[in-house]
Parts: sequence; structure tokens; C-alpha cells
Amino acid sequence: MSRAISSTYGKKQSLRSTAAVADSPDVPTILVSDASPNATQSKVAWGIVALLSITFALAIPFYHVNLAIVPAFVPVVHAVVFITSLIAAAFLFSQYAVQPQPGFLALSSGYLGAGLFAFFQSLAFPNAYSARGILGDDPSVAAWLFLLWRTSFPLGILVYALVPRLPTTKVPKRAVAAPIAITVASVAIGVCFLTWIITIAEPHLPQLFTDATHEASKAHYTTVPAVIISLAAIFLLLTRRRTMLDLWLIVTLVAALPDIVVPVSRFALGFYLARSYELISSCAVLIALLTEASTLYARLANAKALQSQGEKDRLATAEAATAVIAHELRQPLCAIGIHAHVGIVHLLDQNPDLSVVRETLTDIGKDARRANDVIDRIRGFVRRQTVDLAPLDINTLVSDVAKLVSDDVAARRVIVVTDLTNESPQVAADRTQITQILLNLILNAMDAMEGMPTTHRRLALQTEKRDGAVVITVSDSGCGISPEIMSRLFDPFFTTRSGGMGLGLSIAHSIVETHKGSIWAESNPDGGAIFRFSLPALLNESAASNESVGQPGSLCLAP
Repeated sequence: MSRAISSTYGKKQSLRSTAAVADSPDVPTILVSDASPNATQSKVAWGIVALLSITFALAIPFYHVNLAIVPAFVPVVHAVVFITSLIAAAFLFSQYAVQPQPGFLALSSGYLGAGLFAFFQSLAFPNAYSARGILGDDPSVAAWLFLLWRTSFPLGILVYALVPRLPTTKVPKRAVAAPIAITVASVAIGVCFLTWIITIAEPHLPQLFTDATHEASKAHYTTVPAVIISLAAIFLLLTRRRTMLDLWLIVTLVAALPDIVVPVSRFALGFYLARSYELISSCAVLIALLTEASTLYARLANAKALQSQGEKDRLATAEAATAVIAHELRQPLCAIGIHAHVGIVHLLDQNPDLSVVRETLTDIGKDARRANDVIDRIRGFVRRQTVDLAPLDINTLVSDVAKLVSDDVAARRVIVVTDLTNESPQVAADRTQITQILLNLILNAMDAMEGMPTTHRRLALQTEKRDGAVVITVSDSGCGISPEIMSRLFDPFFTTRSGGMGLGLSIAHSIVETHKGSIWAESNPDGGAIFRFSLPALLNESAASNESVGQPGSLCLAP
């Protein structure tokens, strides 16, 4: 497949929205649930785990100390858990709607079930809404609902961790409304049915509480399944941890463990601490997902702004080039048309004067040469650029450009590798124009890798000193360049991309030539393409005076 060359700088800065990407099976969808945790997120997450663990360890000796009964505590905590769990479930269902990964349904079910069980348990909890609870007359009803709550939630996470994550390019296209509706209905019906069974079967169930606050000895073993499932889910997430969602699910499970690991009477210190941990457990993933979603939205808004500005610049460039071409070519073309008409009229005479016809054809040839001269002048017009030379550290420039495109690199999930020479290479150059070249090559490279798997998107930036010149290399692992177009890459107005103007590489070539350098392309032996351009190394910094190369005052057409 030939590498598509785009010459429009603004076009390359565009970031595909989630909906647009989802329509293409060859481009990975950018989702919050796909985002890899950065160093800061990892530090925050593990910091929270460490803080929760230390607090729990320090509180264990005082876990059974009875504190004052606060009747409003349970309804408030469970209301927060109910609301945050439903919001998290809705958020995860939306992720499934964009990318139908089966694991999202299981995880959403876990959150939805946990929220509903927490709500029903608060209704059955003694001294919450009534002395004996609204659901059932036995204090053990709330305990059984608690077991269902604390078992169903880690079970949903365990299924999510066990279900293989389909590659983005292999996620089947199918209707998502029906699976989501069926899942929501099934979970709601299942939770209501189990709650009803426990309510009517309470006389036949083991008594887990001897009164409204004290737990029976047999109840100590009822949380073992929930503990085992939680630890298994944590182990699986640790072994496969790839995304930000996996990381924060670990935090969620760790925060939920104190509520099921150590048996404790109601309204003891351990009870208040464990239920406070439940707030962290229910909110951790939701806050992380919303924060990452806000970050991606900010990047998208910034990319849209860059795209809009790029489109304006592209339109201005196209209009300028079109105006110059139209103005300069109109006169010789009109003359050719007139002389051709005159020649036809003479040839239609019964006795045509061949000398007049010969003279007319000669005039047509002259006008054609004038048109060719006009085209040459336009090319020179585009090439003439005012360049203010100044000492420029190429390593610093490459690093700055890499930072400039870091958001686009992260959004496209490209791995950037830099190999900068230790010799601090300097050149006498116009920083803006060299930046323009480097941006053009980097964005071209990322465009060429869009159809590749995310694990194979590798962009390499290299600087080196070679034979008195500084060589800057941009290589990618994309689709490569076919031999048929290799020789035409730097021709003006040549492009293989629909809607491209074919000016980007041509103008880059002109800029490099203006700086007395050279630019070339070659195929990457490992797949992809390599673009290199060289500039004369600055041997004496004083030589880089603020001189101008080119014709001052001439119009510069930027790509």
C-alpha cells in the first residue's frame, strides 16, 4: 500500500473524535477505558492503596471498640454508593456502546448490582429508616443483602478480568442498545428477585445477627466467598494491568476489602471505618474515569482548534496560489486561444496564406513558452522565502517539537523514540521554518501509521553529525513508500491523499535548499519510511549573523 502524502499542515493536526473513529475498523478507538496509566496516575493510585492499608492496620487493635450509634450514617453512605455506582455503570455502558467489549457488560453489571443491593440493604438496615428496617423484621435480612452486595460486585470485576479483551480492529460491529437494555433489565430483575427471596425466606435462613448490632459467630464465615473472589480479581488485574481502568479497579477492590475481611459489630469503629472505605470504593473508578474523560475532551477541543486554524491557513494558501496562477496564466492562454482561432480561420479560406498560418503558429509557440515561463516564475515565487539565520541547537528543537505534538502522539497511541547525538549540533537556520519541516515529517509519519496495530506504531527521531552537516531523521513503521512515487515525493502539487494540495514536501524541499542543505527519503528495512534532511553544521557561531537568505519582501506560501 502506498504511503499517502498530505501537504496540508492543519489537516494533520486533526484528532479523530470517538464517534468518527468507531466507524472505521482499521483505526483504534480512543476511549477512556483504553488509556494507559501515566506515572502520575500510578503514583496516586498506589499512594491511595498504601494510605488505606496503613490506616486499616493501625485501626485493627481498635476495630471492636463500640462508638455512638449514628442512625443517619448508613442511609447517607448507601445513598452515595447507590448514586455513584449507577453513574459508573452508565459510564461503562457508554464505553460498551462505542466499543462492544463483552467485559464492559460484566463490569457494568457489577456496578449496577452493587448500587441496587446497597440501596435495598439500607432499607432493611435496623435504625436506618425504622427501628427494625423497612424490608423484613429480622436484622439478618440486611446482613444477607450485604453479602449479596459484597459478592456480586467483585464477581463482576472478576468476569471483566477473565473475559479476553478483543483487539480494537476485531471488535464486531453490532447493535448495542439491545445488549445494554437486556443487561440492565436482567440485573434489576435479578437483584429485586433475590431481595424478595431473602425477605420472605428470612425465618428459614441462618441468623447472622443475634440482635440489631451484634453479629453471630457463624456469620464470620459467610464473607469468605466475597474475600476469595475479591483477591482473585485483584490478582488477575495485577497480572494483566494494561489500562487506567484496570489500575483503579484494583484501588476499588482494596478499599472494599476491610468491610468483609474483619468481622465486626455494627456501629463499632471498624464498622464506621469500613463503610467510609466504601465511599472511596464506589467513587474511585468514577472519579478516575471522569478525570480522564475531561482530559481527553480538552485534547479534542485543542485539536479541533488547531484543525480549524489549519483549515484557514490551508484555504488562505490555496487561494493565494490559485490567484497567482490565474492572474499570471490568463494572458498567455488568452493569446494562445486568439491565435489558434485566427489560424483556423485562415485554414478555412479557399486559398489560405500559409505564411500567415506559419506566423500564427509561431505566435502560439511563443505564447506557450510564455506560459511555461510563468509557471517557472510561480515555482520560484513559492520557493523564495525570507530566512533570518541564527544559531540553532537541533537537539533542543527536536525535543521542543516532540513536546508540541505530545498530545497528538498520545491520542494516536504512537511510541516515540528519540536518539539525539551528544555533540550538541548547531546550525545557522530559521527556527520557524525548520520547525515547519520537522512538524510536516512527524505528522506525515503518524498519518502513515494510522492503519497499523497500536503495538507497531513506532516513530523514531534521530540527530547526528555527518561530514560537516547535521542530519535529522524521522522514521516510522507505517505502510512505506512505493517505488513508483519515491521519485516524485518532492514535486510541487504531487499528492496521493484525497484533498491534499501536494505542497508540504515540496515547500520543505525548498526551505532545505534555501538553507543550503538537502532532503531525501528512503524505505525503512524494518517496514515504513525514513525521511532525512541535512543542514550545514555551524562551526563558528559568529558566522550565524542575522543575515537573510532569499528575497526580502517576497510572499512566503506556508504549507
